[in-house]
Parts: sequence; structure tokens; C-alpha cells
Amino acid sequence: MNAAETFALLARVPLGPVGDALGGRLLEFDAASGTAVLEFQTGALHTNLWGSVHGGIITAMLDLCTAVAAIGASGMTQSFPTIEMAQRFLKPVPVGRVLARGRAVQLGRTVAYLEGAILSPASELLATGTVTSRALARDWLKALA
Repeated sequence: MNAAETFALLARVPLGPVGDALGGRLLEFDAASGTAVLEFQTGALHTNLWGSVHGGIITAMLDLCTAVAAIGASGMTQSFPTIEMAQRFLKPVPVGRVLARGRAVQLGRTVAYLEGAILSPASELLATGTVTSRALARDWLKALA
């Protein structure tokens, strides 16, 4: 599968109700680095008491971008449910367009190590996270057919 075919298939991987509610979509995927960039659109329903994006929403975006990166890096042959996750909130995430960059650090037979970052549209680093996921066999070609 070439890069364009991988991107087209990866863009069809469902982000689930949370990803849909955030308007999530794949912008980039680089197989060489195992990196995916997703875009999300946050709104007033995603905010905390101070008017910035709630930490739980930020965590969901980190979880989604890292899983998509890992699926692509696996050659569309595995799924990656989260086992453990840690996040760091560096600056308030404003409402609006948000970028989420995920990277597959290491894909093992049963466990994957992933990292993610939340960025402003101007590429300002707002939050980071690390994810440990279970590597499960899944034929995405068949699942998305």
C-alpha cells in the first residue's frame, strides 16, 4: 500500500462519537515517522469553568491522535486500545481549531508506546501526553470495506 492509499484508508478510521462531536479529521500521516496530525473543532460545550477546553476533552484528543498514528504505523493491521495514559497541560487550550499530533514511538507484538501533543493553529505547544496501548490484530482493509 502506498502513502496515498494508506492516508485515504486511515482517514476513514472511525473516531467514535467523541471524535465526531469534536469534528475530528485526519490532516496528515507520515509512515516513515509514524506520525499523524488530526484537526479538531472545539466549542462552548467542551469548556471548563474558566472558558478553556476541559482537560478531559484534551485527553480524548491525545488518545485519538495517538491511536490513529499507531494504526497507520502498523500498516492498518492492528488496533490500539489504551492501557494507561499520562498528560501534561502546559497552557489553556482555547476554543476553536486545535491540532493534535500523535506518534507511534514503539509498536511491539502486544504493547505499543505512543506520544501526542496538542497544538494551537500557530503551532504553539499546549499539552502533551504519553499512551501505553494494547496491540490487537485487526484487518482495517476488511473492516472499512
